Amino acid sequence: MRTWIQVANSIPNLISAPLLGIWADRAGRKPALIFSICGFCIYAVLYVIATFTYRHINVYIWFFAAEAIWGATGGSCGLIGTMFAMIIDETRKDTGTKNYSVPVRIIVGAALQNFGGFAGNIVITILAGLESRYLICALLQIN
Repeated sequence: MRTWIQVANSIPNLISAPLLGIWADRAGRKPALIFSICGFCIYAVLYVIATFTYRHINVYIWFFAAEAIWGATGGSCGLIGTMFAMIIDETRKDTGTKNYSVPVRIIVGAALQNFGGFAGNIVITILAGLESRYLICALLQIN
């Protein structure tokens, strides 16, 4: 079932993330970012509902709906991409240059964000006491 839940997120995400980027380029970053944040909020609410109703309703229904909505609103690609585009736009506006290279502080921020996600996976794996194969796979994520 986890595979189908992942498909429910991935296929709409493949369609919506590029459209979200085009919309952000034409209409501005804020409307696209707000749209993607709303999708994430609905996603989170559906996961909370699944937690509270797991005894009465199959959680996979909620998970499937949450992932489909999150994917249809751009998913993590749309959200993070729009955020970084907005930050880069503001950084260029502050410096007043027409330089189109990515500032170093944005690169460092993205690297720290990815490291934080990786470290969180490792800590949760250790705390949850999951099988060592999962921990090995998470450690291989570094390469």
